[in-house]
Amino acid sequence: MKKITHRIGIAFALLITAGLWLAPAKGVHAAEAVEAMNAVLMQQTDPAAQISVVQAVSAYQNVVAMDEDKSSAYFADATAQAAKAYNETRAGGGSEEMAQVMANRAVLNYVQMGAAATEDKSDDHEAAQLANANEKELQDLKARAADEAAKAAAEAAAAAEKAVHEEQLAKGAIHEAYSATAEERRLLAAIIYCEAGNQPENGRVAVGNVVLNRVRSRKFPGSIREVVYQRGQFEPAMSGWLGRVLSKNTIPANCYDAADQALAGATPVGNAIFFMRRELHSQGLIIKDHCFWGSM
Repeated sequence: MKKITHRIGIAFALLITAGLWLAPAKGVHAAEAVEAMNAVLMQQTDPAAQISVVQAVSAYQNVVAMDEDKSSAYFADATAQAAKAYNETRAGGGSEEMAQVMANRAVLNYVQMGAAATEDKSDDHEAAQLANANEKELQDLKARAADEAAKAAAEAAAAAEKAVHEEQLAKGAIHEAYSATAEERRLLAAIIYCEAGNQPENGRVAVGNVVLNRVRSRKFPGSIREVVYQRGQFEPAMSGWLGRVLSKNTIPANCYDAADQALAGATPVGNAIFFMRRELHSQGLIIKDHCFWGSM
C-alpha cells in the first residue's frame, strides 16, 4: 500500500509541476500531461505502479471534464488496455519484462490519444500522427516479443534434441557419425552388398554397423579398409568376390544407403562385432539369415 501511495504521489507531483491544475481546459496542458505521464510510465516496472499512474490520469481527466462518470470510464478503459497488452504478450510467449513494457506502452498510447482529444480540432492532424507513431511502436514491440518467443522455442527444441541424442549415445542406441572418405564409403557399401545384399534393410545396415563397431574397437584395426581386409574375417574379401564387385562397380543403391545409415550412427545391432549365418550361430540378435553378437 505504501508503494502504491508513493507512486501516486510521484504522478500527482509531475502533474502539478506541469501546471495542470491552473488552467485545465487548455489543450497545451493536455500535451504537458502526456509528457508527465511518459516520464512516470517509463520508470514503472510493476503492475501496481502502473495502476497508480492510471489513477493519476483519471484524476486529471476528472478536473478537466468535471465529470466523475467520464473519469471513471477513462480509468477503466486505460486499465483494460494495459491488461490486454500484458496478457497477449505473455500468451504469445513474451517474457515478463516484455509484457510489462507492452502494458506501459498501451497505457501511454491511450493517455496520449485521450489528451489529444481534449485539444482544439486544429490539432487533429498532430493527434493522428501521434496515434500512428504509437501504433507502429506497439507493432514493433509485438514483433520483438514474437521473435523472442520463436528464438526461445528454437533453443528449447535444439536442447531437447541434444538431450535425446546424448541419451541414445549413452545407451548405445546410436553412435557418433563416422567421417569416411568416398573410397571408404564405396568399400563399406561393397562389403554390405557381398555379405547382406539379399537381406532386409536393417540386415544390410547391421553389417555396416558391425564393420564400424570393429573400427571403433581396440580389438580390431582402426580403419574401414583394414577391418574389411583383415585376414580370416570377411569371406568375400578373401575369395576375391569383393574385388570383382569393386572393379565392375556393380554396387546397388540400397547398399550405399545402408552404408550411409551406418556411417551416420545407426546401430540396429548395438555394439555387436560378429555376425554369421544363423544356422551356424544362433546365440544373439537374429535378423533374417544372420545372427549378430559380441561387444566392442
